[in-house]
Amino acid sequence: MGEVIKISVFAILGVMAALTIKREKPGYGFLMGLALGFMVLGICIKRILRVSELFYELMEWLGTGSQQLGILVKVLGITYVCEFSAGICRDEGYGFLASQLETLGKLSVMLSGMTILTALMEQIFSLTLWK
Repeated sequence: MGEVIKISVFAILGVMAALTIKREKPGYGFLMGLALGFMVLGICIKRILRVSELFYELMEWLGTGSQQLGILVKVLGITYVCEFSAGICRDEGYGFLASQLETLGKLSVMLSGMTILTALMEQIFSLTLWK
């Protein structure tokens, strides 16, 4: 938790500095914002790698139940990619495109969830007399 607060404060201070620089030299302000983004992205990648290690350990432990965990990872990836892409589009003034990306993400998550629902229904029907 402490590390997240430190990184967030660093990012806010960096944006404030970039906005100050941007008034006089817009190109440098943009580059500073880009550098801040890449620094935070690097930290995110480290965390993603750690989370993926934990997911693989959990998948090994679950054995046959790991298929549902794989779908969960896929759903998380879809939501993050769509949210990130929509945020960029919205920041650049393309709100309609951002909304469409968010809709795409929601539909993709729903479609991924349907595979879990289908597997659950198959399991329920295999336990009953309805065949």
